Amino acid sequence: MRRLAGCLVCVLLLGGVTISGAQEPAQCHWSTHAATVPDAVLFDVTAADPTNVVAVGAVVNAQGRARTLVRHWDGSSWETQPSTNVNDQHHQLNAVAVAPDGTAWAVGERRGRKTKTIALRYDGTSWLTRSSLNPSETRNLLNGVDVAPSGDVYAAGARWNAKRQYRTMIHRYDGEAWKMFRSAHPGILWDLDVIADDDIWAVGAQITASGGGASFAVHFDGTRWTEVATPSPGDGFNVLYDVSAAAPDDVWAVGEWYQRGEPRAWIVHFDGTRWSAPQIPDFSTYVSLRGVSALDADTAVAVGEDQDAEDSRVVIEWDGTSWARADQDAANDTSWPQAVDLTPDGAGWAVGYSTSDPPTDYVERRTCG
Repeated sequence: MRRLAGCLVCVLLLGGVTISGAQEPAQCHWSTHAATVPDAVLFDVTAADPTNVVAVGAVVNAQGRARTLVRHWDGSSWETQPSTNVNDQHHQLNAVAVAPDGTAWAVGERRGRKTKTIALRYDGTSWLTRSSLNPSETRNLLNGVDVAPSGDVYAAGARWNAKRQYRTMIHRYDGEAWKMFRSAHPGILWDLDVIADDDIWAVGAQITASGGGASFAVHFDGTRWTEVATPSPGDGFNVLYDVSAAAPDDVWAVGEWYQRGEPRAWIVHFDGTRWSAPQIPDFSTYVSLRGVSALDADTAVAVGEDQDAEDSRVVIEWDGTSWARADQDAANDTSWPQAVDLTPDGAGWAVGYSTSDPPTDYVERRTCG
């Protein structure tokens, strides 16, 4: 999530932007890594293994333009990997996924007079721009990406149609070219997660002409995409920003819902039959959950931001029974986590941005044992 597509440029050019996350809370601890990239935001992270972690976002250069940003952890340190920008427009990467063969994909958008999608592929040596689809003449967004066991790549987002409405869009890259599914709903898809080639979830929000909307999920069975009902509390806008599956019958999605204009944390779970909303910690208002990562039935973590607290980081962990606040280092940290991913051993990473002036990238690490 993710990650609010379209908001990065204003965040970085005007000033500031935290993180957090599951296994047995008593055995795991989150610690902050020193910021290293000024004027930067990280929107997504994928942890293929403890020595191969990739985070993406954007950084503002000396000319005041947002450029794509790719950061890599090799097991001992973070480094910036060169990534391409096709022109002098503002660029940002919203999502990243690593394929089984070690290659990777990142997707996002570039903004000028029009907004167009961008797709970068890592071939094991460098990140290179690949062609991507732009069905709308004005606005095209890619917010989520994942790679199927077959090697096919799926990306989800939205396009602005002739009626001045967002319609969801899902693209698939089959090894030769991107193709768009003939399936669209009113609204925006913020993320997707591939369980198998015939089992994929995408989540987002339906958006009405009046600006209201409800969270929703769509499922791919290998043939078609079908909308599956999700709980939508409150009488205002509801959205799901991120989705992660530990198994076909164990899928988590997170976001926010609004009550009288105030955001509240929101988590839903799919048990193989239906989506439901489990009880979560009693947060204050102004809490939004932006990322989730599920490892197994007893291990999941969700991260987000508390806009009304001195320590704005929100990290909660699932232990198989309930969600609880995670063990983190020093409080009073004005950082906003945007994404999280767990490694197979239960460790993990969360990324986002600090609201310092100038803003910097923000990284928090989960260690267990």
